[in-house]
Amino acid sequence: MIASPKGGVVSESTRYAVLGLLARRPTHGYALVEQIRRWPLDPVLVPTGSSIYKALRRLSHEQLIEPLDSGPGRGAGSAWQDDVRCDGRGRAALRGMAPTAADDL
Repeated sequence: MIASPKGGVVSESTRYAVLGLLARRPTHGYALVEQIRRWPLDPVLVPTGSSIYKALRRLSHEQLIEPLDSGPGRGAGSAWQDDVRCDGRGRAALRGMAPTAADDL
């Protein structure tokens, strides 16, 4: 478990899942929540939406993800409505977490 910048903790598995999904395709927070909820897992193992958003905040704080383009009138990462992506540092961190799984990214 890792402390989130605004309190709470984020499990390593949630952090890894979010970073891995963003390494495959840029997206926004709500889409990540919906995608992870569709995984065929026991409901006890599926991270909550708040855990996913905490992971996004943590990854952003660590500078492992970055906003793509906030567009006019929208703040970067405002409520995670803007698309974010895994940057070079994020890909390196992902390879460190699971070197063989990151080979196809």
